[in-house]
Amino acid sequence: MQIIYKERIHNMYTKFKYGQAIVVRKGPFDHLGLKTSLGMVIDASPETGGVTERSFQEFSGGKPVRSADIEPAFSPTETVARARAKIGKPYNPFTANCEHLVRWATEGSARSKQVKAGLTLAAGVGLFWLFTRE
Repeated sequence: MQIIYKERIHNMYTKFKYGQAIVVRKGPFDHLGLKTSLGMVIDASPETGGVTERSFQEFSGGKPVRSADIEPAFSPTETVARARAKIGKPYNPFTANCEHLVRWATEGSARSKQVKAGLTLAAGVGLFWLFTRE
C-alpha cells in the first residue's frame, strides 16, 4: 500500500513542469504552490507559519493536484528564484497567503482572488444585514 501511495504521489508530481503554479483543494479554499525540483514545492501556509519549500507529498496531503490557471510573466527559473526569495516570510491570510506568493512570483503582482471574493461576500452580507434590520 505504501509503495502504491508513493507511486501515485510521484506520478502526480512528474506531470507538472519546473516553476509551474499548482493547486490542491484544502477545505473551501484552493491552496497554491510552485513546483520546484526534486519533488519539492514552495508555498505559504498557516501549517508552516509562512513561506517554505517542502515536499510535494506534504503540500498535497495526498489529495489531487491540478495546474493553476495563471499565465506566468517570468521564466520558470526566475519564477522559482522570486518565490525562493520569500522563504521565511510569515504567513498572513489577508496580505501574504499562498495565492499572493504564487501570483507575485509568476505575474509580479501580489494579489488574491480568493481574499477579494471573501471580502466582497462579507461586505454583501453586512450590507444586507444593515438594510434589512428593523
